Amino acid sequence: MEKGNHLFSKRIHSLGRWTSVIALFFMVLIPLGTAYYYGVALQFTQIFAASIGLIATFLPTAVVENISYYPVFGAGAMYLSSITGNILNMKLPAVVSGQKIAEVEPGTERGDVIAIISVGVSSLVTITILILGNFVVGEALAPILSNPVLKPGFDNITPALLGAITLPQLIKAKKLAITPIILAVGAFLLIGPDNFGSVQSYVLISVMIVSVGVAYFLYKREQLES
Repeated sequence: MEKGNHLFSKRIHSLGRWTSVIALFFMVLIPLGTAYYYGVALQFTQIFAASIGLIATFLPTAVVENISYYPVFGAGAMYLSSITGNILNMKLPAVVSGQKIAEVEPGTERGDVIAIISVGVSSLVTITILILGNFVVGEALAPILSNPVLKPGFDNITPALLGAITLPQLIKAKKLAITPIILAVGAFLLIGPDNFGSVQSYVLISVMIVSVGVAYFLYKREQLES
């Protein structure tokens, strides 16, 4: 059994690395090919200078997101969701729902398999909806989506999804949830809503580090008391 699990994990990492490299190659190839087709000269020094601000903002977020999602997604689903994207809005709710329906725990071998299936199905559904929306029913849905009565609801889909996912986890682990909630809310109030968006990735890193430290302290203390 352990040999089979090790082989499965090895193949998942091998397939994930290769598919990530291939996807990254084609992602870079599209702008390069477009620039070549239209005869646009690329000045890589200017591109790098313009990218520094984006890298400083989004690189910490990307690293932290991958670390924070991994315990729930596992290796296979993490590779797949990183390639297909839209993790927070689509993949995370799909994985959490799939694991609950299958009655498996995140971080287990069965949980990782369910996560892979959930991300795969979610990706196929997303592609299907995009095709239908762009080429079939897009014009018919546009007035509905932009309706003043319904637009506030569509604008708050992500907070609604995150609330539905987060609340059961907070209730399930009250002691562990107190620290990140207090730190995140305190940082938001201290920094202010206008400036919070520009530093939220660094706040997320700090909250994660402190929360892990507090969780480890509580774990060690309970072990000592027992």
